[in-house]
Amino acid sequence: MFQLKNKGIDSEVGDKWNLTLTVRDMYNLDRQYWPLIDVAKLFCALLVVMIHCVEIQQGHLIATFIVHCFSGQAVPFFMIVSGFFATRKIEQEDKMRDVAKLCIKNWLLLYFVWSVLWLPYYFQFYQSRYPDVTIIYILLMIIRRVLFAGQGVYWYLLVLAEAVFVIAFFVRQKLDKALYCISIIGLILGILYDANVTALGMRWMHQAVYAVFSWSNNLFMKGIPYVAIGYFLRRNINRCCFNAWKTAFIYVLASIGMIIIHVCGWSRWLCLYPIQAVCLFIITYQSKDFRLSKSISRICRNMSSSIYFLHTVFIYGVIDVIWGVDSMILLKFGVAVLLSLVVYYIAEKSQNWPLKWLLSIK
Repeated sequence: MFQLKNKGIDSEVGDKWNLTLTVRDMYNLDRQYWPLIDVAKLFCALLVVMIHCVEIQQGHLIATFIVHCFSGQAVPFFMIVSGFFATRKIEQEDKMRDVAKLCIKNWLLLYFVWSVLWLPYYFQFYQSRYPDVTIIYILLMIIRRVLFAGQGVYWYLLVLAEAVFVIAFFVRQKLDKALYCISIIGLILGILYDANVTALGMRWMHQAVYAVFSWSNNLFMKGIPYVAIGYFLRRNINRCCFNAWKTAFIYVLASIGMIIIHVCGWSRWLCLYPIQAVCLFIITYQSKDFRLSKSISRICRNMSSSIYFLHTVFIYGVIDVIWGVDSMILLKFGVAVLLSLVVYYIAEKSQNWPLKWLLSIK
Protein backbone atom coordinates (compact mmCIF):
# COMPACT_ATOMS: atom_id res chain seq x y z
CA MET A 1 0.00 0.00 0.00
CA PHE A 2 1.39 3.42 -0.94
CA GLN A 3 1.57 6.23 1.63
CA LEU A 4 1.10 9.95 0.91
CA LYS A 5 4.31 11.96 1.29
CA ASN A 6 2.83 15.40 0.51
CA LYS A 7 1.59 16.72 3.85
CA GLY A 8 -0.11 19.65 2.17
CA ILE A 9 -2.79 17.48 0.60
CA ASP A 10 -6.13 17.56 2.34
CA SER A 11 -6.46 14.48 4.57
CA GLU A 12 -9.82 13.40 3.16
CA VAL A 13 -8.65 13.68 -0.43
CA GLY A 14 -5.42 11.98 0.55
CA ASP A 15 -7.29 9.04 2.10
CA LYS A 16 -9.33 8.60 -1.07
CA TRP A 17 -6.19 8.76 -3.21
CA ASN A 18 -4.51 6.24 -0.92
CA LEU A 19 -7.49 3.88 -1.15
CA THR A 20 -7.48 4.16 -4.96
CA LEU A 21 -3.85 3.14 -5.07
CA THR A 22 -4.54 0.27 -2.72
CA VAL A 23 -7.31 -1.12 -4.92
CA ARG A 24 -5.21 -0.58 -8.04
CA ASP A 25 -2.27 -2.28 -6.38
CA MET A 26 -4.47 -5.27 -5.55
CA TYR A 27 -5.74 -5.35 -9.12
CA ASN A 28 -2.17 -5.51 -10.35
CA LEU A 29 -1.51 -8.32 -7.89
CA ASP A 30 -4.39 -10.28 -9.43
CA ARG A 31 -2.83 -9.85 -12.86
CA GLN A 32 0.50 -11.23 -11.68
CA TYR A 33 1.43 -14.81 -12.23
CA TRP A 34 2.30 -17.26 -9.45
CA PRO A 35 2.98 -20.61 -11.14
CA LEU A 36 4.11 -22.46 -8.03
CA ILE A 37 0.84 -21.70 -6.24
CA ASP A 38 -0.96 -23.80 -8.85
CA VAL A 39 1.66 -26.55 -8.54
CA ALA A 40 1.23 -26.47 -4.75
CA LYS A 41 -2.53 -26.78 -5.20
CA LEU A 42 -2.00 -30.02 -7.10
CA PHE A 43 0.38 -31.23 -4.38
CA CYS A 44 -2.18 -30.44 -1.67
CA ALA A 45 -5.00 -32.07 -3.62
CA LEU A 46 -2.97 -35.29 -3.69
CA LEU A 47 -2.42 -35.00 0.06
CA VAL A 48 -6.20 -34.75 0.53
CA VAL A 49 -6.68 -37.90 -1.54
CA MET A 50 -4.27 -39.73 0.74
CA ILE A 51 -6.37 -38.71 3.77
CA HIS A 52 -9.41 -40.49 2.37
CA CYS A 53 -7.41 -43.51 1.25
CA VAL A 54 -6.33 -44.24 4.82
CA GLU A 55 -9.71 -45.34 6.17
CA ILE A 56 -8.13 -48.24 8.07
CA GLN A 57 -4.74 -47.20 9.43
CA GLN A 58 -3.47 -50.56 10.65
CA GLY A 59 -0.80 -51.92 8.35
CA HIS A 60 -0.48 -48.76 6.25
CA LEU A 61 2.57 -47.23 7.91
CA ILE A 62 3.85 -45.09 5.02
CA ALA A 63 0.41 -43.74 4.10
CA THR A 64 -0.37 -42.97 7.74
CA PHE A 65 3.00 -41.22 8.06
CA ILE A 66 2.21 -39.01 5.05
CA VAL A 67 -1.26 -38.17 6.36
CA HIS A 68 -0.12 -37.40 9.90
CA CYS A 69 2.96 -35.39 8.97
CA PHE A 70 1.97 -33.58 5.77
CA SER A 71 -1.71 -33.82 4.79
CA GLY A 72 -2.91 -31.46 7.52
CA GLN A 73 -1.50 -28.46 5.66
CA ALA A 74 -3.56 -29.07 2.51
CA VAL A 75 -6.95 -27.50 3.29
CA PRO A 76 -5.45 -24.61 5.33
CA PHE A 77 -3.28 -23.83 2.30
CA PHE A 78 -6.37 -23.76 0.06
CA MET A 79 -8.08 -21.46 2.57
CA ILE A 80 -5.12 -19.08 2.69
CA VAL A 81 -4.92 -18.91 -1.10
CA SER A 82 -8.67 -18.26 -1.34
CA GLY A 83 -8.48 -15.53 1.29
CA PHE A 84 -5.55 -13.95 -0.51
CA PHE A 85 -7.32 -13.74 -3.85
CA ALA A 86 -10.76 -12.95 -2.41
CA THR A 87 -9.54 -9.77 -0.69
CA ARG A 88 -9.91 -7.52 -3.72
CA LYS A 89 -13.41 -8.89 -4.36
CA ILE A 90 -14.33 -8.19 -0.73
CA GLU A 91 -13.18 -4.59 -0.97
CA GLN A 92 -14.74 -3.98 -4.38
CA GLU A 93 -18.27 -4.72 -3.20
CA ASP A 94 -20.01 -1.72 -1.65
CA LYS A 95 -22.68 -3.55 0.37
CA MET A 96 -22.84 -6.74 2.38
CA ARG A 97 -25.68 -7.81 0.11
CA ASP A 98 -23.25 -7.75 -2.80
CA VAL A 99 -20.75 -9.80 -0.78
CA ALA A 100 -23.50 -12.33 -0.04
CA LYS A 101 -24.26 -12.61 -3.76
CA LEU A 102 -20.55 -13.11 -4.43
CA CYS A 103 -20.35 -15.94 -1.88
CA ILE A 104 -23.48 -17.61 -3.26
CA LYS A 105 -22.28 -17.38 -6.85
CA ASN A 106 -18.69 -18.47 -6.25
CA TRP A 107 -19.05 -21.15 -3.58
CA LEU A 108 -22.46 -21.82 -2.02
CA LEU A 109 -24.30 -22.71 -5.23
CA LEU A 110 -21.58 -25.19 -6.16
CA TYR A 111 -21.65 -26.62 -2.62
CA PHE A 112 -25.41 -27.23 -2.63
CA VAL A 113 -25.34 -28.84 -6.08
CA TRP A 114 -22.69 -31.31 -4.89
CA SER A 115 -24.70 -31.89 -1.71
CA VAL A 116 -27.79 -32.76 -3.73
CA LEU A 117 -25.79 -35.17 -5.88
CA TRP A 118 -24.58 -36.95 -2.74
CA LEU A 119 -28.03 -37.16 -1.08
CA PRO A 120 -28.77 -40.77 -2.18
CA TYR A 121 -25.42 -41.95 -0.82
CA TYR A 122 -25.84 -40.30 2.57
CA PHE A 123 -29.45 -41.38 2.91
CA GLN A 124 -28.37 -44.99 2.39
CA PHE A 125 -25.35 -44.44 4.67
CA TYR A 126 -27.43 -43.19 7.60
CA GLN A 127 -30.11 -45.80 7.01
CA SER A 128 -27.57 -48.63 7.22
CA ARG A 129 -25.79 -47.15 10.24
CA TYR A 130 -28.97 -46.33 12.17
CA PRO A 131 -31.53 -48.95 11.05
CA ASP A 132 -33.88 -48.31 13.99
CA VAL A 133 -34.42 -44.57 13.46
CA THR A 134 -37.21 -42.96 11.45
CA ILE A 135 -36.85 -41.37 8.04
CA ILE A 136 -37.55 -37.97 9.62
CA TYR A 137 -34.56 -38.43 11.93
CA ILE A 138 -32.34 -39.37 8.98
CA LEU A 139 -33.50 -36.30 7.08
CA LEU A 140 -32.72 -34.10 10.08
CA MET A 141 -29.21 -35.56 10.29
CA ILE A 142 -28.68 -34.90 6.59
CA ILE A 143 -29.94 -31.32 6.97
CA ARG A 144 -27.58 -30.78 9.90
CA ARG A 145 -24.72 -32.21 7.87
CA VAL A 146 -25.42 -30.05 4.82
CA LEU A 147 -26.19 -26.76 6.58
CA PHE A 148 -23.79 -26.85 9.53
CA ALA A 149 -21.20 -29.63 9.47
CA GLY A 150 -20.50 -29.54 5.77
CA GLN A 151 -20.94 -32.43 3.39
CA GLY A 152 -17.90 -34.54 2.49
CA VAL A 153 -14.87 -32.73 1.10
CA TYR A 154 -17.23 -29.99 -0.07
CA TRP A 155 -17.42 -28.55 3.46
CA TYR A 156 -14.55 -26.41 2.25
CA LEU A 157 -16.89 -24.46 -0.05
CA LEU A 158 -19.45 -23.88 2.71
CA VAL A 159 -16.89 -22.72 5.28
CA LEU A 160 -15.03 -20.58 2.73
CA ALA A 161 -18.22 -18.73 1.77
CA GLU A 162 -19.12 -18.16 5.42
CA ALA A 163 -15.61 -16.96 6.28
CA VAL A 164 -15.44 -14.51 3.36
CA PHE A 165 -18.80 -13.03 4.36
CA VAL A 166 -17.79 -12.65 8.03
CA ILE A 167 -14.41 -11.16 7.16
CA ALA A 168 -16.08 -8.70 4.76
CA PHE A 169 -18.25 -7.52 7.65
CA PHE A 170 -15.22 -6.94 9.89
CA VAL A 171 -13.42 -5.12 7.06
CA ARG A 172 -16.33 -2.75 6.50
CA GLN A 173 -16.52 -2.01 10.20
CA LYS A 174 -12.75 -1.36 10.25
CA LEU A 175 -12.28 -4.07 12.85
CA ASP A 176 -9.16 -5.71 11.45
CA LYS A 177 -7.53 -6.11 14.86
CA ALA A 178 -10.64 -7.76 16.28
CA LEU A 179 -10.70 -10.06 13.24
CA TYR A 180 -7.11 -11.13 13.83
CA CYS A 181 -7.79 -11.75 17.54
CA ILE A 182 -10.81 -13.89 16.75
CA SER A 183 -8.76 -15.77 14.14
CA ILE A 184 -5.98 -16.56 16.62
CA ILE A 185 -8.50 -17.70 19.24
CA GLY A 186 -10.32 -19.87 16.71
CA LEU A 187 -7.06 -21.42 15.53
CA ILE A 188 -6.01 -22.29 19.09
CA LEU A 189 -9.44 -23.66 19.99
CA GLY A 190 -9.40 -25.83 16.86
CA ILE A 191 -6.06 -27.33 17.84
CA LEU A 192 -7.31 -27.98 21.39
CA TYR A 193 -10.49 -29.55 20.02
CA ASP A 194 -8.53 -31.93 17.78
CA ALA A 195 -6.25 -32.77 20.71
CA ASN A 196 -9.36 -33.47 22.84
CA VAL A 197 -8.17 -31.23 25.68
CA THR A 198 -10.86 -31.27 28.39
CA ALA A 199 -9.22 -29.11 31.07
CA LEU A 200 -10.72 -25.83 32.30
CA GLY A 201 -14.20 -26.62 31.06
CA MET A 202 -13.07 -27.27 27.49
CA ARG A 203 -15.11 -30.48 27.47
CA TRP A 204 -18.37 -28.51 27.47
CA MET A 205 -17.19 -26.35 24.60
CA HIS A 206 -16.16 -29.43 22.64
CA GLN A 207 -19.58 -30.99 23.18
CA ALA A 208 -21.28 -27.83 21.94
CA VAL A 209 -19.04 -27.69 18.85
CA TYR A 210 -19.69 -31.36 18.15
CA ALA A 211 -23.46 -30.93 18.58
CA VAL A 212 -23.54 -28.20 15.91
CA PHE A 213 -20.64 -28.93 13.56
CA SER A 214 -19.51 -32.48 14.52
CA TRP A 215 -15.83 -31.57 13.91
CA SER A 216 -13.26 -28.79 13.90
CA ASN A 217 -13.63 -28.15 10.17
CA ASN A 218 -16.02 -25.29 10.76
CA LEU A 219 -16.26 -21.53 10.31
CA PHE A 220 -14.65 -20.54 13.60
CA MET A 221 -11.82 -23.07 13.80
CA LYS A 222 -10.80 -23.37 10.15
CA GLY A 223 -12.61 -20.85 7.97
CA ILE A 224 -12.05 -17.49 9.66
CA PRO A 225 -8.47 -18.20 10.87
CA TYR A 226 -7.01 -19.27 7.54
CA VAL A 227 -8.98 -16.97 5.26
CA ALA A 228 -7.98 -14.12 7.59
CA ILE A 229 -4.33 -15.14 7.16
CA GLY A 230 -4.76 -14.82 3.40
CA TYR A 231 -6.46 -11.46 3.90
CA PHE A 232 -3.64 -10.27 6.19
CA LEU A 233 -0.95 -11.30 3.72
CA ARG A 234 -2.77 -9.55 0.87
CA ARG A 235 -3.24 -6.33 2.83
CA ASN A 236 0.39 -6.23 3.95
CA ILE A 237 2.01 -7.64 0.85
CA ASN A 238 4.12 -4.50 0.22
CA ARG A 239 5.14 -4.06 3.84
CA CYS A 240 6.39 -7.56 4.56
CA CYS A 241 9.57 -8.88 3.04
CA PHE A 242 9.50 -12.65 2.90
CA ASN A 243 12.66 -14.57 2.25
CA ALA A 244 11.88 -17.80 0.43
CA TRP A 245 14.90 -19.65 1.78
CA LYS A 246 14.25 -18.68 5.40
CA THR A 247 10.61 -19.60 4.98
CA ALA A 248 11.59 -22.94 3.45
CA PHE A 249 13.85 -23.56 6.46
CA ILE A 250 10.92 -22.89 8.83
CA TYR A 251 8.77 -25.24 6.73
CA VAL A 252 11.39 -27.98 7.06
CA LEU A 253 11.62 -27.43 10.84
CA ALA A 254 7.84 -27.63 11.18
CA SER A 255 7.78 -30.82 9.11
CA ILE A 256 10.55 -32.34 11.25
CA GLY A 257 8.53 -31.41 14.31
CA MET A 258 5.48 -33.19 12.88
CA ILE A 259 7.59 -36.26 12.15
CA ILE A 260 8.96 -36.32 15.70
CA ILE A 261 5.46 -35.99 17.17
CA HIS A 262 4.24 -38.81 14.91
CA VAL A 263 7.14 -41.11 15.74
CA CYS A 264 6.65 -40.51 19.47
CA GLY A 265 3.02 -41.58 19.15
CA TRP A 266 1.53 -38.21 20.17
CA SER A 267 -0.78 -38.06 17.17
CA ARG A 268 -3.33 -35.84 18.86
CA TRP A 269 -0.69 -33.10 19.15
CA LEU A 270 0.11 -32.95 15.45
CA CYS A 271 -0.49 -29.21 15.47
CA LEU A 272 2.29 -27.70 13.35
CA TYR A 273 0.36 -27.94 10.09
CA PRO A 274 -0.70 -24.24 10.24
CA ILE A 275 2.98 -23.30 10.07
CA GLN A 276 3.45 -25.66 7.13
CA ALA A 277 0.49 -24.15 5.31
CA VAL A 278 1.57 -20.54 5.82
CA CYS A 279 5.16 -21.29 4.84
CA LEU A 280 4.05 -23.22 1.77
CA PHE A 281 2.00 -20.26 0.62
CA ILE A 282 4.82 -17.77 1.21
CA ILE A 283 7.29 -19.99 -0.65
CA THR A 284 4.97 -20.34 -3.64
CA TYR A 285 4.15 -16.63 -3.52
CA GLN A 286 7.83 -15.97 -4.14
CA SER A 287 7.52 -17.84 -7.45
CA LYS A 288 6.64 -14.89 -9.68
CA ASP A 289 9.96 -15.24 -11.51
CA PHE A 290 9.78 -19.03 -11.70
CA ARG A 291 9.69 -20.15 -15.33
CA LEU A 292 6.63 -22.23 -16.02
CA SER A 293 4.21 -21.74 -18.89
CA LYS A 294 0.77 -20.42 -18.03
CA SER A 295 -0.84 -23.36 -19.81
CA ILE A 296 0.96 -25.86 -17.55
CA SER A 297 0.10 -23.76 -14.52
CA ARG A 298 -3.56 -23.72 -15.57
CA ILE A 299 -3.52 -27.50 -16.09
CA CYS A 300 -2.09 -28.01 -12.58
CA ARG A 301 -4.76 -25.77 -11.11
CA ASN A 302 -7.61 -27.51 -12.93
CA MET A 303 -6.22 -30.96 -12.21
CA SER A 304 -6.06 -30.13 -8.51
CA SER A 305 -9.67 -28.94 -8.55
CA SER A 306 -10.90 -32.02 -10.40
CA ILE A 307 -9.03 -34.38 -8.09
CA TYR A 308 -10.34 -32.57 -5.02
CA PHE A 309 -13.98 -32.71 -6.12
CA LEU A 310 -13.99 -36.21 -7.60
CA HIS A 311 -11.63 -38.43 -5.62
CA THR A 312 -14.17 -39.40 -2.92
CA VAL A 313 -16.70 -40.22 -5.64
CA PHE A 314 -14.36 -42.92 -6.94
CA ILE A 315 -13.03 -44.05 -3.54
CA TYR A 316 -16.46 -44.57 -1.96
CA GLY A 317 -18.48 -45.30 -5.08
CA VAL A 318 -16.09 -47.49 -7.06
CA ILE A 319 -12.97 -48.65 -5.23
CA ASP A 320 -14.54 -49.51 -1.86
CA VAL A 321 -17.37 -51.32 -3.63
CA ILE A 322 -15.19 -53.39 -5.97
CA TRP A 323 -12.02 -53.97 -3.94
CA GLY A 324 -13.20 -53.23 -0.40
CA VAL A 325 -12.43 -50.58 2.20
CA ASP A 326 -9.20 -52.30 3.25
CA SER A 327 -7.82 -52.59 -0.28
CA MET A 328 -4.25 -51.55 -1.12
CA ILE A 329 -3.55 -47.86 -0.46
CA LEU A 330 -1.53 -47.49 -3.65
CA LEU A 331 -4.42 -49.00 -5.63
CA LYS A 332 -6.94 -46.67 -4.03
CA PHE A 333 -4.79 -43.62 -4.50
CA GLY A 334 -3.80 -44.40 -8.08
CA VAL A 335 -7.28 -45.33 -9.31
CA ALA A 336 -8.96 -42.34 -7.61
CA VAL A 337 -6.47 -39.88 -9.09
CA LEU A 338 -6.46 -41.53 -12.52
CA LEU A 339 -10.26 -41.59 -12.84
CA SER A 340 -10.47 -37.99 -11.66
CA LEU A 341 -8.00 -36.95 -14.36
CA VAL A 342 -9.95 -38.91 -16.98
CA VAL A 343 -13.08 -36.94 -16.13
CA TYR A 344 -11.07 -33.72 -16.24
CA TYR A 345 -9.75 -34.64 -19.70
CA ILE A 346 -13.27 -35.38 -20.93
CA ALA A 347 -14.55 -32.06 -19.58
CA GLU A 348 -11.74 -30.14 -21.26
CA LYS A 349 -12.04 -31.87 -24.61
CA SER A 350 -15.83 -31.76 -24.77
CA GLN A 351 -16.02 -28.22 -23.37
CA ASN A 352 -19.01 -29.36 -21.37
CA TRP A 353 -19.64 -26.20 -19.35
CA PRO A 354 -21.91 -27.74 -16.69
CA LEU A 355 -19.27 -30.39 -15.96
CA LYS A 356 -16.49 -27.80 -16.01
CA TRP A 357 -18.47 -25.62 -13.61
CA LEU A 358 -19.10 -28.60 -11.35
CA LEU A 359 -15.36 -29.28 -11.23
CA SER A 360 -14.49 -25.57 -10.95
CA ILE A 361 -12.38 -25.76 -14.11
CA LYS A 362 -11.39 -22.32 -15.39
